[in-house]
Amino acid sequence: MLATLRHHLPALGSVAVRGLGVLAGFGTTFLIGRNWGPEANGTYALVTQTAIFLAVVAVGGLDMGVVRFFAAPLARGNRIAVASLWRTLALTLALTTAVIAATLLVRAVFGPDLLGPLPTAALPALIVLLAARALIRALGAVLRAHRHYLLGQAIDGLFIPAMIVTPLALGLLPDVEAALLATAAAGLLSVGIGFAASLRAIRGPGRHAPVEHIPFRALLVASVPLWALILAQVIADWYGLATVAAQLGTHEAGLYRVAMQFASAFTIVSVSLYNVYSPQVSAAHATGDWDKVARLARSATRLGSLLVLPPALLLALATPWVLSFIGPEFVAASTAMRCAIVGQMLFVALGPPGLVLAMVGHERVMFVISLACMGTMLVLAPLAALHGGIVGVVLAISAVTVGRNLAEWLALHRLTGVNALTGAYKR
Repeated sequence: MLATLRHHLPALGSVAVRGLGVLAGFGTTFLIGRNWGPEANGTYALVTQTAIFLAVVAVGGLDMGVVRFFAAPLARGNRIAVASLWRTLALTLALTTAVIAATLLVRAVFGPDLLGPLPTAALPALIVLLAARALIRALGAVLRAHRHYLLGQAIDGLFIPAMIVTPLALGLLPDVEAALLATAAAGLLSVGIGFAASLRAIRGPGRHAPVEHIPFRALLVASVPLWALILAQVIADWYGLATVAAQLGTHEAGLYRVAMQFASAFTIVSVSLYNVYSPQVSAAHATGDWDKVARLARSATRLGSLLVLPPALLLALATPWVLSFIGPEFVAASTAMRCAIVGQMLFVALGPPGLVLAMVGHERVMFVISLACMGTMLVLAPLAALHGGIVGVVLAISAVTVGRNLAEWLALHRLTGVNALTGAYKR
């Protein structure tokens, strides 16, 4: 029993850190909704989720590539050249600058109210948060490759909401504009912490080990399909919210955001397990140990299901009470929230076949699957909003997400012989 617990300790610790981040995020949603109502919640969510989405557009594949290519030398007993960290950050900033320029161009062409009326502070907060989120993704990947799982998780998912919930609770932020500016400042502080920790990790133990420079041409080639994978995961959160805001208004967007945020709490398990298991899968693949790859996939699947199913069922039963605690107007999102919870339960229970495919070199297969799912979602979400409101959008996005996971599981089994559910490897 103790040996099993020690084996899963990094994963459980990662889930715990991610869970604290989600609790802080819930606190932010609760305080904004309770103090300023659903419209303020929708406004805050639109800006912060758009920043996360655009950060993925900029460097979504790069961070997965960094985990894969930075973990391999460490598995061989070598260390990574500091210059590789500088090149990673320079590339991240270059890509982020391009996305910021494209965002400003789109805003100039289509008008400032593309997603609905937003406060004056929204644009500067969005730009700063976009840059911070992109750098955080890259720095978190460097830390996870060095097996600093908890810190890598913390800068990515805990520090920003934890820094915001306290001033909100103390009444130090007078309105949603102040909350957005404070969130942007917290993002910059998280970048500073992540950079100092990443530099220390690369310059850490093993000074006499051979130094490897990361092959950035190969990293970039591998990152393009991985970009599609991450974009497919994040676009669901952003595109659903943006569709609801554009077609149904910021009030409905606030209800949708609360419902999805509670349900997406269970993604902390899949994301946390990915952050822990992806460098281990990459290292096992680098040494040709396919049996270990299969066992790691099974461990992630079983641990994820064990952690998700009981609390998800309890939350589904308590949905109306939970929403009424925020405010009586939020109870209208009960059905949407229950549908989202079921979708997340199915997603986690199907395991992490996508992460295994990405870490063993089948990025192009992931690219095709991800693009097909993104295209389906882009068509379905507006139609679902038109005919089914926020419940329709939730059902459409959940169906596409679960369908992608099924396609990834089938592709992994056929291409590698690895069964992510059972842990079997067929040579």
